[in-house]
Amino acid sequence: MLDSNIMGLDLGLGCTGIASACSGVIRTRALKTTKKGHERTAYLLDSIQLAAQGHDLVGIEGLAYAAKGRSILDIAGFHFQVRQRLWENYIPYVVIAPAIRMKYVTGKGGGPEAKKDLVWAAALRRWPETVMNTHDEADAVILAAIAARVYRDPFDGMIDIDHFSPVNSMTIVRRTQ
Repeated sequence: MLDSNIMGLDLGLGCTGIASACSGVIRTRALKTTKKGHERTAYLLDSIQLAAQGHDLVGIEGLAYAAKGRSILDIAGFHFQVRQRLWENYIPYVVIAPAIRMKYVTGKGGGPEAKKDLVWAAALRRWPETVMNTHDEADAVILAAIAARVYRDPFDGMIDIDHFSPVNSMTIVRRTQ
């Protein structure tokens, strides 16, 4: 039961949820800044890199391909930069689809049963001892739980196989040289 150090990242330019599961304790935080543009990106990248040091695996939420809006390119660029920064620093990561994150705690990968507030509430029920002040932090805890299963060191109790069977096909990205 969690001999590893696992992190979950719910990436966002406005707020990035971070969950760190180490030695059976899950700590969360919401990373926010008032900085804009390149200064914001640099701050977030540096903060994420620092937080990820020493973790055996980082679970990152993948991009929502159905997302719309003017900032979608900024979010995609930020997502790539985070993965690049982790790779450059020999920090292994796995990308987890948003539908998998939702299904892991609600049993549904989308639709009305997987709305943000319902996913947050399900995470609070699953890990009642963990402080999750925002849905970003709750998402990060879920991502860390999935990453721990990918790493074969789960920290949550047994759940219905349909809720986590996709972890068998997830690939850990590691820099070897």
